[in-house]
Amino acid sequence: MKLRLPKIKIHHILIFLKYSGWIVMGLIFAGLIYLISFLYNNFYLTINHSEQIIVLKNEVSPFDLDYQKFQRVTELIEKKTSGSALDLENIKNPFNIVTAPPPVEEAAIPLQNISTSTTQ
Repeated sequence: MKLRLPKIKIHHILIFLKYSGWIVMGLIFAGLIYLISFLYNNFYLTINHSEQIIVLKNEVSPFDLDYQKFQRVTELIEKKTSGSALDLENIKNPFNIVTAPPPVEEAAIPLQNISTSTTQ
């Protein structure tokens, strides 16, 4: 029994060796990109957020707010700003021209005659 080994083509190996430097440089470049993105997302952003939290803690009011008074004030503001719907039928039209004045009621007390009161 003869053992047959496949022929190795030297041409394919030479092509691989020719471009192996570029392949290795590409893998190193991809690894550096991944490393930089990992460091940015997991270290830099975490440190930045923690610094922002420290700054914002100093700006928060240390006093407790009365929640009931806050609710009452917000309800009053909402009531004042919402307003009620206007009834346009009850509003008088300022441009409506009245042709006849409204009727005048007669006085309930009778008027005295001026001539009789002065002659006495």
